[in-house]
Amino acid sequence: MTMAIVALAACEFSASDKSSAGADGTGDNVVAPAPLGSASASSINAAIREIETWSMVREIMYDPELVVPWTIGVEDDGSRRSGLAESVCMELESQGALVEGDTVRIVDRSAVLANGGDFRAASLAHIECASGRNLGV
Repeated sequence: MTMAIVALAACEFSASDKSSAGADGTGDNVVAPAPLGSASASSINAAIREIETWSMVREIMYDPELVVPWTIGVEDDGSRRSGLAESVCMELESQGALVEGDTVRIVDRSAVLANGGDFRAASLAHIECASGRNLGV
């Protein structure tokens, strides 16, 4: 199954689990070209493809125009998710997809669907990648 990847557009979870078409509508995970001074589309795609293989990840949203460019949807099992956010940051760095100032937010996918798309209210962790600073939930 493929996962919805939203790039350079408003982010919204689909109701299905890893089954939506990619940003180009073909089912392929595609990211629009990155703005100047940022990671390449190929490095972003490589990071997305790796992260989407992680068993706990249900959705990945990337939008470099947002204050929080990386949002990862998971099912809330009650565990701390700051470690997952840190792992996402490390993967972004290893793939060359990390841009200065990038942050990663881990959200409860079910809560986002239930609350009309309020990612902040559904936040389980929020990490600033460069410093590793926990920005709260």
